[in-house]
Amino acid sequence: MRLTLRRPQRWSLIWLTVLVVGLSVILAGCGGSAATPVAQAATATAVPPTDTPVPPTNTSIPPTNTPAPTNTPVPTDTATPTPTATAETASDVPSFAADIQPILNQRCVKCHFGDNPPRGLNLESYDGFIAGSTYRPVIEPGNPAESQVIKRITGESTPRMPFGGPPFLDDDQIALFIAWIEAGAPNN
Repeated sequence: MRLTLRRPQRWSLIWLTVLVVGLSVILAGCGGSAATPVAQAATATAVPPTDTPVPPTNTSIPPTNTPAPTNTPVPTDTATPTPTATAETASDVPSFAADIQPILNQRCVKCHFGDNPPRGLNLESYDGFIAGSTYRPVIEPGNPAESQVIKRITGESTPRMPFGGPPFLDDDQIALFIAWIEAGAPNN
């Protein structure tokens, strides 16, 4: 049986073949195995499916020679603290009033204050900080990577803040903002 294709169909088939081969070459160069899916696709259309179930394999896991754990007491006078799976305690979360607001007062409020602050962002209070600018919130509670304030104080977004810098905020101050936002930006 001879399959005759009209010219547009033949060119589509040729371009599709070139595309598949090109992708196979690219993936093979990246360490991937593109030949396997192409070969599987070709064999999947050539072999009719069967309804015969595949028998399960009886593979067993060999026993290991490691001894069972014993109830050995752990010394409590170690110098390093044992990590726990509990949430951060309230003392680990930076306080807005004690940690964040003093930085804002020292470095940011000289511009972002009053009735008409730049971009509508008033940093004189917690409520003003959470309200954000005229355009959008500057804090994404729980998500410092998406918070505009973090992007601005790290220089990821421009202009970097504080606008009169350098000096900019130091790493410890930036870490306080990040930890506070990760904790949900509480009014504590």
